[in-house]
Amino acid sequence: MKLSKYLYIFPAFIITFLVLILPAIYTIFLSFREWDLLMPPEWVGFQNYLDIVQDPIFLHSFSNSIAWIIGTLAIAGGLALFLATLINSCSKKARILYVIIFVAPFTLSPTVVSQIWIRILQTSPGGINSLLRNLGLEEHITTWLTLTNPIIPISSVPVLTLILIFVYSWNLLGLNLLLFLVGLQSIPAYFKEAAKLDGANHFQVFYHITLPMLKPVTLIVIANTIINSWRMFDIPWVVVSGGPSRMSETLAITMYRQSFNLFRTGQGAAIAVFIGITGTLISLRWLRGFAQ
Repeated sequence: MKLSKYLYIFPAFIITFLVLILPAIYTIFLSFREWDLLMPPEWVGFQNYLDIVQDPIFLHSFSNSIAWIIGTLAIAGGLALFLATLINSCSKKARILYVIIFVAPFTLSPTVVSQIWIRILQTSPGGINSLLRNLGLEEHITTWLTLTNPIIPISSVPVLTLILIFVYSWNLLGLNLLLFLVGLQSIPAYFKEAAKLDGANHFQVFYHITLPMLKPVTLIVIANTIINSWRMFDIPWVVVSGGPSRMSETLAITMYRQSFNLFRTGQGAAIAVFIGITGTLISLRWLRGFAQ
């Protein structure tokens, strides 16, 4: 009788073990070996980890992935909260309209989103360049998908990475906005009314009442944004394949290239382990700091 309750979760445990735990263990196993997918794997210890941290491509991908986290949190997180606050003060019909407009991109898969923005960003007949041409601003026409100059002079992160972050944020914004809007709707009105009677202005009400009561929703938004940005693959791969000259690669794309293009499966596995461990640590650090 005591074991019967565990039988209900046994099928889920088996699926989780086969789909998640076992591949993770095998990836860790491969990260300590050199394997070209043809010859048997050979034990090399920590050499794969030493090689990747000394690889300039890996270091550049690491900086790009950090930029993905910061940029997506700012655009898809911060902007979503700002828009949700504005929309929450609108009428019911207006709220429904705005939610439909902003959530619509989220219903599209990242591949579809990438194809849409390829046609917007391509040189000719790209949407942005066509608009600039019609406005008489030909001097601003450029090849948007090859902007490899740094965002700031001291950074190795190219402008193209910022453009790709915007594309993903456009896709993710609707979900975060919807979560924040649900959280705002759940805050009892009498808390804000009592604060206003005590003389609090709009900013004070937002900072001392709205933000603390949105903390559970904010934790979900932050965790989802960090995890998905840190392992970002599909959008930069579909739009520019990590190019040009591997300048817009993320860690996930570098992992893919090492494993299946260059046949350095051990290094690819080491990058996968690095992504998993650091992604977990970054998420826990952000969430713990925000929850305090």
